[in-house]
Amino acid sequence: MNSYLDLVTEYNRVHSKKNRVIVACIAIAVCLVVAIFGMADIGIKFETQQLKKDYGSYHIMIKDVANKDISTIENRVDIAYAGRLQEVEAAKYKGKPFRIMGGDQAATKELGLFVSEGTYPASANEALIDRQALELFHLSIGSTIKMNLNKTGKMDYKIVGVYNDFSSLKSTDSHALFLSIDGTKAIEPTTSYKYYVTFKNGVNISKATHEIQKELGITDKQISTNAYLLTVMGQGGSNIASSMYLTATVLFALVLFASCVMITNSFNMNVLERVKFFGIMRCLGASKRQVKKYVMREGFQLSLKAIPIGLVTGSLVIEIAIILLRTLNKSLFIDMSIFQFSFIGIIAGIVVGLLTVILASLSPAKKASTVSPLSAVTGNGSLKEDTVGKNHVRVTSMPIDISMGIYHALASKKSLFLMVSSFTISIVLFLGFSVFIDFSHNAVKPLLPSAADISILSTSIKSSSAKVQLVKNNLLDRIKSTSGVKQAYGRKLITLPASVSNGNKGDAYVISYEDLQFGWAKDSLVAGKIDTEALNTGKSVLVDVNSGLAVGDSITFNAPNGKISATVGGILSSIPFDARSKIVGKVIVSESLFTQMTGIKDYTIIDIQLNKNAPEGVTNVLRKNLSSKLTLHDMRQGNSEAQNTFYTMAIFVYGFTVIIAIITMFNTINSMNISVTSRTNYYGMMRAIGTSSKQLKHMVIAEATTYAICGCFIGSSLGIMLHRLLFERLVTSYFHITWHIPITMVVYIVMSILIITIISVIAPLKKINNLDITSIINAQ
Repeated sequence: MNSYLDLVTEYNRVHSKKNRVIVACIAIAVCLVVAIFGMADIGIKFETQQLKKDYGSYHIMIKDVANKDISTIENRVDIAYAGRLQEVEAAKYKGKPFRIMGGDQAATKELGLFVSEGTYPASANEALIDRQALELFHLSIGSTIKMNLNKTGKMDYKIVGVYNDFSSLKSTDSHALFLSIDGTKAIEPTTSYKYYVTFKNGVNISKATHEIQKELGITDKQISTNAYLLTVMGQGGSNIASSMYLTATVLFALVLFASCVMITNSFNMNVLERVKFFGIMRCLGASKRQVKKYVMREGFQLSLKAIPIGLVTGSLVIEIAIILLRTLNKSLFIDMSIFQFSFIGIIAGIVVGLLTVILASLSPAKKASTVSPLSAVTGNGSLKEDTVGKNHVRVTSMPIDISMGIYHALASKKSLFLMVSSFTISIVLFLGFSVFIDFSHNAVKPLLPSAADISILSTSIKSSSAKVQLVKNNLLDRIKSTSGVKQAYGRKLITLPASVSNGNKGDAYVISYEDLQFGWAKDSLVAGKIDTEALNTGKSVLVDVNSGLAVGDSITFNAPNGKISATVGGILSSIPFDARSKIVGKVIVSESLFTQMTGIKDYTIIDIQLNKNAPEGVTNVLRKNLSSKLTLHDMRQGNSEAQNTFYTMAIFVYGFTVIIAIITMFNTINSMNISVTSRTNYYGMMRAIGTSSKQLKHMVIAEATTYAICGCFIGSSLGIMLHRLLFERLVTSYFHITWHIPITMVVYIVMSILIITIISVIAPLKKINNLDITSIINAQ
């Protein structure tokens, strides 16, 4: 042994079981930090992929670029892809409208169009078509489609391939024919095209764009950017990546604080258990500085053991998250490699592992250095804690064991602050992050029970006249009997002049609901009630929160069948239709009242929900019952994409919440275990003077409960304030949902913390009770 510091290695080897708690604290801290930054990285990748899918993966678009300048742009070393895109006049095929577009394959790929079957058009008379049109018109690859262009006249195109499905086309019952750039030029040779450019990774896009403008004389009006994509890349006006990393940094600070508390408490207990050892070191000539250095070296060695464990487990958490994402959202994440790690997360994990140990070792090292040589001689040395004054336990109406437990919790300012702070931060973050879950649920409409898979609409739905092509009411019964249909429901729409008892007059956009839809509306009720009997008899109606109406106001409709009045019975946070008036707004009535006012029995819209095992050709079966003036909108792909988006968001939101839960649970258990174990001598003396095991148990539980109650009270108060602030900014401002105190959530959180707190003292209490009094008193 060359140095007294070599004792650290020997001690850690011999007492490896004792150090497991400290190693676990450090490893968990590192694991959580790696997971936090890793999930932030995945979040940025998800946002990037989603934006590329929604808006394309190009960076800038140039209008009216000269042909001579194209080669100049393409020859730049910082350009990855570039290509032209052109949209020409619309066309019709068998009465159905078609968009006609064309472009270079490089440009179409950057805009999200891929050939799923066949080949890309090579000549002017070749075309790609969407699969929905291929099936609807019984076409195939190799067949010819005769398009009737609005201006040019009839044009024949050979179908050479099928491009990937777009939810925007399917949900609007639309179709598009895609040609080569030569094909569009043959239709409109004078029409200019758009030139899309994608730069290589690492390029300063703003700088490169200015260079292109300066070199080719391109004006600012000719340039537009893919703003959303550039934003998430950190090259736009704002930086989504910075916001994501800011969230991760806040959690990083939380983990750092909680870890310091856990490790400090563990080190403190370690020091308190070895007062005699440090006293002997002082007797042998060790200075205070050398004792401090010894304790710091202990912490450093333990961190070297714990950090690799934390890095590995944190990386495994990231891998699990990626597997979940690939499973839930294959369209976005199927190409994402499972085996990857976050470089920032690894660095942050190492930093937090070392930093927490350094910070956590300072206080115990200072305490250890204060041990006097006399402690080693007497064998009864102890380290004093700061207490609140020198008052004795006050006698109250409570049992003495409960009073002493509460006194112990309040006696040490430092312990009280650390314990209460850990509870407070956890509760505040729980309540804060829960708002993001509320936002996700409201933002993704297909998750609502009323979301339709297929809608059948009148082509003249926007007309305010009652004399329009409607969906016959007997069609609803036929649809309900179709194989694969779970349920179908209709709505009638019309705009009617109306006046309100408060003096307002204007148009009311009247929508009919039946009992099923009234049941769904209860989820968005913010005032009043939904009385189906009063609604069906025409006594009451529902309005949206933006109407400015109150429950009890009377609305009089100037309907085709005469004036009819009804009372506002309930107010909804939102009604999923566009209002036509800012005075009266949207009004929901029963089908019977709608028919009474207008005489209309047929529907404007029929929404259909399908079973999970619905046959593939269900849309073709439904189309057979439709006239040419009705359109079928298939929203299943859009719903699926939106649901996958929600589940992806949920992985991050719930993932961060789970991290907070782990911090709370482990910190509570560890802190209470340390608090009880550090008072081993004290409890031994209490047993020696006649305190029963039951009283000792009550004392410890009272102490732990005091910590928890104080933390829950402060944490709940601050958490509710944060919850309201975030809720009003994210949910109320976008979805008009009124904030309410999350009483149920607070109760669950408080009950969970109290249960965890009580459970956390069982093990140390059992250990103390199993020791004899002499051993407890002499415990070092």
